[in-house]
Amino acid sequence: MLEVTDIRFSYSGRPVLNGLSFAVATGELLGVVGPNGSGKTTLLKLVTGVLSPDAGDVTLNGVGIIDLRSRERARQIAVVPQDPQLPEGFSVLDLILMGRNPYLGLFQWESKCDLQVANSAMEYTSVAHLAGRKLDELSGGERQRVVVAMALAQQAPVLVLDEPISNLDMSHSLGIMNVVRCVQGERKGVSVVAMHDLTLASMFCDRLMMIAGGRCFVIGSPQEVVTADNIRQIYGASVVILDHPKTGTPVVVPSSGPNMARDCHQC
Repeated sequence: MLEVTDIRFSYSGRPVLNGLSFAVATGELLGVVGPNGSGKTTLLKLVTGVLSPDAGDVTLNGVGIIDLRSRERARQIAVVPQDPQLPEGFSVLDLILMGRNPYLGLFQWESKCDLQVANSAMEYTSVAHLAGRKLDELSGGERQRVVVAMALAQQAPVLVLDEPISNLDMSHSLGIMNVVRCVQGERKGVSVVAMHDLTLASMFCDRLMMIAGGRCFVIGSPQEVVTADNIRQIYGASVVILDHPKTGTPVVVPSSGPNMARDCHQC
């Protein structure tokens, strides 16, 4: 279990997270949603140990994340950042094999097993045909899928993703979210994903946590979290919530009407 307890964090004295608590159980995919500036990315950096909290704890099976050495932390948590900085001159396969580094000794080369893991990750994310391509030759969407593949190759029990589908088209967005859900389910892992798309988050996440002002506004099932009233309060937007015809999960539709037409006219 991944557990966050009363976590607080500030940048230069400006509070960003104010006493946020939640837990994610084995096999669960938790979606973190909220408007820009609500603290989603900061929260994920605290969960992964990139930042240390001012107060509160982040633990994995009772062990503090910040107490783990970097190699052990890399074996426990894989990360897909929002804007990954990729090394120049590396091929796609080179980068994905870097996901195996936490398991290699000093001066040790990747084994046949490591290569098999990397190949499987590339197949999952539909980038196998790019294996020999240089990273700087890829489109933004291709780069994003490659970074997800590297994280999967890490085979860590905890997978943390910050806007993993932001540069992807609809087909690849659905594919990546399917992969995250299926692979982590098979591994009995824990997944935390920050997303802006409330409809897709509702389709794939077991629970959602909507945050605003550094606090948890509501946490629960997609049906409990993605409501017109919650969205109005947190996002300041008027929407209509429909039921997905296949999954029954919430579908968010912008509401049109006189106010929207008036605002457009004023612009």
